[in-house]
Amino acid sequence: IVSTGGEGHALTAFDRKTGKPKWTAGDDTVSYQSPTLVDLGGRQVLIAPTDHFVTGVDPKSGEVLWEARHTEDGQIDNSSHVTVIDDERFLVKLRNGSRLYRVNKTGVEEVWQSRAFGNTLALPVLIGDHLYGFSGNVMTCASVETGEFVWRSRDLNSFGLSAVDGKLAVISNDGQFVVVDASPDGYRELARVPVFEVGDYAVPSFSDGQFFVRNLAQMAAIRVDTSVAPQVAERETVDRHHGEFGTWIASVEKLPESKRQAMVDRRLGSVESTPLTGEDGLAHLIWRGEADDVAVRGDVAAGVPELELFGLAGTDLFYRSLELDAKAQYTYAFTVDFGNPQSDPRNPNSVDNGFAVFSELRMPEWPAS
Repeated sequence: IVSTGGEGHALTAFDRKTGKPKWTAGDDTVSYQSPTLVDLGGRQVLIAPTDHFVTGVDPKSGEVLWEARHTEDGQIDNSSHVTVIDDERFLVKLRNGSRLYRVNKTGVEEVWQSRAFGNTLALPVLIGDHLYGFSGNVMTCASVETGEFVWRSRDLNSFGLSAVDGKLAVISNDGQFVVVDASPDGYRELARVPVFEVGDYAVPSFSDGQFFVRNLAQMAAIRVDTSVAPQVAERETVDRHHGEFGTWIASVEKLPESKRQAMVDRRLGSVESTPLTGEDGLAHLIWRGEADDVAVRGDVAAGVPELELFGLAGTDLFYRSLELDAKAQYTYAFTVDFGNPQSDPRNPNSVDNGFAVFSELRMPEWPAS
């Protein structure tokens, strides 16, 4: 049974002995989706996501049992995939988030929508009462009952993960095999082993005490050895204070929080253009507003998907100072509260990279003579 796409044949069932079609079902286009055979609502059902709908189909006859639309206003979502929760509920991962559905006697109903687990190829997994996966490049834990975020972490970037014995097995984008504790209390690594130079979309599998991982060129087995004493690694600390701007930040941090906002307004209220540059290759990225988390992505992130900006407690200021090439030009965008990238509102220079509009950072000596 294959997602074929088109009016009257979004799905096609083929006789596996002759190759002849046995039935067709559904009216929609398909892209990267595949049907999933599950036990749902007391019967065997094909859950078939397409570009606009998620459909329940009888696998023997092709009868459409129920259908729900997962897009709005004519939009297409070609990245919809299914994670089964239990015998009544299933999750559909979408481009901009996810939706949880429940099958009932009359069809299917949407339980909740969430921004969790969007913008990624990684399918979330269910462990206990929580879903674990990626939202873009950010590892995410969310409540299965409400879809609300429980925690998010930039400590690990990956294309996917698998659940093994209540743990999360991940091959990172830079080729490291990582085991993460599946706990709603926060991100905690249990093991990290360098394996490849680069990772891939294939998630780790497990059999008989060994994990198996691969990329496009190699595969490897990692044996679990519980007799090995664990090693505790300290997190690298990042110097927040660079240059004259960093000296000023340090002086503000010495003030009571109640007096800091006035100092920020006095120093930055009249600044019309950011980032601040001019000191021996330093660029001070600045974002101001109400937010819990702000990060930067693009060329300035130096090979990682995102760099977190530091929040100055008691103020609306988020900042990060970077040492860059004084003769170079860079592009960057901010992600606010783990949302979609947005350009710097105080930077008049921008470029369209085909997916989003990024701001352009022109260092003081660019273009080089």
